[in-house]
Amino acid sequence: MVRSVDRRDRDLVANVLATSRWKHQHLDWQEPLDLLGQQPYLIAEQDSTFVGCLACPEEPSGVAWLRVVGIAMGAEPEAVWEAMWGEAARRLAQEGIHRSACLLSGSWQRRLLERTGFRETNAVIFFERSTRRLPSPPQTPLHLRPLNAADHADVAAVDHLAFGTLWRISTATLDIAVRQAAYASVAESEGRLVGYQITTISPLGAHLARLAVHPQWQGRGVGTALVVDMLQRLPERGAARVTLNTQADNLASQTLYRRLGFEETPDSFPVFELSL
Repeated sequence: MVRSVDRRDRDLVANVLATSRWKHQHLDWQEPLDLLGQQPYLIAEQDSTFVGCLACPEEPSGVAWLRVVGIAMGAEPEAVWEAMWGEAARRLAQEGIHRSACLLSGSWQRRLLERTGFRETNAVIFFERSTRRLPSPPQTPLHLRPLNAADHADVAAVDHLAFGTLWRISTATLDIAVRQAAYASVAESEGRLVGYQITTISPLGAHLARLAVHPQWQGRGVGTALVVDMLQRLPERGAARVTLNTQADNLASQTLYRRLGFEETPDSFPVFELSL
């Protein structure tokens, strides 16, 4: 049996996730339990035992990323996955959502995704910068300043234009990202917001979590200015190591990051997609 869960099922879902042998969590701004209340968020029960859970709410508009999957020890992963995904896909289609995607976080997922029609289309790759030597800032008339609450609508508009449908984030997610940021900034030209970046810090170092430039301003030093400004400010926050991720097919971003001293790491997450 597969049914929806909500915030009242928090302890139940937490227990399923804690005891799952097979577990997937999206590279996300929200923890799995923070998604409770969004739908589809499903739990599977077999013989009075809860054996799995799955969350794939719409985010961004028109796309449902698999954000949480847990399948319990002792369960048959293929059967539990197909029951949960079948119900999730049915509900998404009813809501007019016809595209789903998943970042492959474990080899066990591949066969399950492929069984239900998902196909590999891309990958998220990672870069790291460990040198303290700072690149020279570009000569540009841009005005750089911290991102503030009044910028959120303009930042969301730039993000929407800069990224394809699959990689956009909603205004709600943007708000969460900014709250988690150690340093978030924008670039302006004559009072017009043309780019932004969001960087977080953890015990492992800093992570450039988001960088977007308005398409009309790409290739004009905006991204470079934002990244260099961020790197200059990190020492005061104690971060010597900086990481980031981008899409394997985004060659322009890779060129920018390599020019600024970032090196690609062996880490990557294949991207799987399905049209519903």
